[in-house]
Amino acid sequence: MSSTEREALPDYFSPFRDIHNLSLLSFHTLVDHAVLNYRTDIPDIFTPSKRVTLVSTLWRRAAGVNTQELKDTGAYKAFSIFRTLISCYDDYLDDSSHTEIIYLSDVGRASLKDKDESFNNIVSDLVRTIMQSPSSRQEKMRVCSQLNIFRKEQLELFNSSEIGVNLDTASFSDVVQYREFSSGPTMAMMAVVHGIFFPNVPIEVKSKLEQVFYLLGVGGQYVDDLSDWWKDDGHTLNLFSAALNENIAERERARMYRRDREGEQIRVSQLKKLAPISFTMMNKKYHECTSRMPQDGRFQDFKLVLDLMYGYRLLENVF
Repeated sequence: MSSTEREALPDYFSPFRDIHNLSLLSFHTLVDHAVLNYRTDIPDIFTPSKRVTLVSTLWRRAAGVNTQELKDTGAYKAFSIFRTLISCYDDYLDDSSHTEIIYLSDVGRASLKDKDESFNNIVSDLVRTIMQSPSSRQEKMRVCSQLNIFRKEQLELFNSSEIGVNLDTASFSDVVQYREFSSGPTMAMMAVVHGIFFPNVPIEVKSKLEQVFYLLGVGGQYVDDLSDWWKDDGHTLNLFSAALNENIAERERARMYRRDREGEQIRVSQLKKLAPISFTMMNKKYHECTSRMPQDGRFQDFKLVLDLMYGYRLLENVF
């Protein structure tokens, strides 16, 4: 894309102009294949399998681990199990029929969506995989304990934040805080799961990766909630819905637009037109999050990937 074409991009894409030419080159090194067309290949990262590959590759490159090491140690298998568990866990909790407190034992006995096994079984599989890592037994037990605490804390957070909440009055600041306590720690736990398989990676690098993964989780939630508003609104907590709660006229306009197109996904660029004040609230918080991410050295690709995802969602109907 020429500089003239870049200047012709909408004003709201200005934060991404500086990285636009670099993005294609950086992205293919992250997912290990050539990205030849921005419009057709970038959307692949919004599919679960591609995200697993991308996030795992981000950790590997920043930690200085090669692809074969990642496969040989079992780290990729453990990460894939964890990602499946979180995805199915989210599907279970997103069921709007939950009106009372949910206990960990309830979740453990529940069946994974579209799978003939329980949450307890998949957690056991993850623990077995972690225990086969080359780290010390003490370190492996510490991570397994951390995993158990994570599961309990996330369920407690869900019970206190989503059960009985009035979705039409949930404040933007409250939902932002909720996402920081849910999406951030989930991604940080993913970094922990990776790290247990590589005892030779310096502890300070692992710690930094956990911090960056936390921000990756929070920043990615802004992208997801903008993209999923059309199906989330009225059913589950969503950052953009919460922003709309503070701008009632925009909320009514956006909902009317959605009702007229029942079942159709609404592009982020259209939401910006329908609700500019609410969109600005989201955009500001997104940039506050990504501004805390390292932008140099081994960690610089994390912000680039988030900006690519966010930028793509903004530009879906521009090209």
